[in-house]
Amino acid sequence: MLYKLRFFALFAILAFFNTQCDDSTSSPEKSKVTFTNVYFSGEVDTDADDYASYAKLNYETEGNKDDLGVFVRIYKRDATESDTASYSFYMESIDYTTGKSDSRNVEIGSPNDELPHGCYDFLIQLFLADNTEEVHAQASLNSFSELKSVCFETQNEENPFTLTFNNPLFTDITIEVTGQGTKTAPVGGSATFEYEGNPGSISCYAYTNGKTDQGSQIGLKIVWNIDDDVSGLDEKNYNLIISDTYFFIYMQNNGSAYLAPLCVNYGLSDVTTDNIEIPNNGLTYRTGYYKAFTNTQVRADLVGTGYYIYWDQGTHFILPWTDNQYAILYNSSSSNPIVISSFNDSDIPLSCELPVSGKPNSNYKNNTKENSEAVYGKAMD
Repeated sequence: MLYKLRFFALFAILAFFNTQCDDSTSSPEKSKVTFTNVYFSGEVDTDADDYASYAKLNYETEGNKDDLGVFVRIYKRDATESDTASYSFYMESIDYTTGKSDSRNVEIGSPNDELPHGCYDFLIQLFLADNTEEVHAQASLNSFSELKSVCFETQNEENPFTLTFNNPLFTDITIEVTGQGTKTAPVGGSATFEYEGNPGSISCYAYTNGKTDQGSQIGLKIVWNIDDDVSGLDEKNYNLIISDTYFFIYMQNNGSAYLAPLCVNYGLSDVTTDNIEIPNNGLTYRTGYYKAFTNTQVRADLVGTGYYIYWDQGTHFILPWTDNQYAILYNSSSSNPIVISSFNDSDIPLSCELPVSGKPNSNYKNNTKENSEAVYGKAMD
């Protein structure tokens, strides 16, 4: 009997120690969080080109605890790269407490870094707040196709700015815009420059002049220098015009001889002489831009006759004294000592749209001082 009591006591003691040993070696349940869903929402695509300037990257998770401290890091790469290409860091969230079921989002675009025009693959990595070096969970394009090739652009690229120059004149206008290159606005047309976003201010230089068929300048060079604040605008339009202190000359020669050279403002300090010939073929030719005075006189020699012809403003042609004014000077005379051709105040005939065809004539010296200098036009909104 005593032996049985001792055996029972020993068994009880062993059972107690065995229980204590089991309690001391058991560990708490490990934290576990997994991604269950990923998608984008709230896209801002003002210009409807399928490239958003902003979007929310939403992700949903499930965990095994209610109060687990975590944070996420977002990575990106160019979608044109291979599937094995590495990602670059985009942003890191603040620490937050997640539960057994959670839904969160991060912002792609302002206030975070804006992404330049392109398509990107994204990667989301989740870390435990007390272990910032080990990736606890990950959402990649292998599991969520929504993370593949998502297209973004900056806000400036989202809101382009258009700069347009209209040409109501008689010759093509060359326009140089700082940072945007050079374009030509044809007669009656326009030139448009497109910016990725509003530049705040613009600076441009434009010019035009009459030309011979060999590209030599006829008359004065008209110049525009424009510096303007365009902040807050989606577009800006300019009409490039010339004030009534200048006029353009068309010529039609139906006489018996070529006309050359062309002398405008004869007898005045602003005299301009152009070394060109106007053929006697009845076509209407563009010449160039000249100073306009109430007493402007235009002269041209009748080649090979020893005579000349002239036109007086107010008598043989009448300027309207308006912006972008012109005169058509006609000749149907031959060899009188002083030949006068009356101005026909009619609409410009269709032949005026032909290119300048005046030919340089080496028999005449070009005495023009101003035809290589710039005069200034006006740019009107």
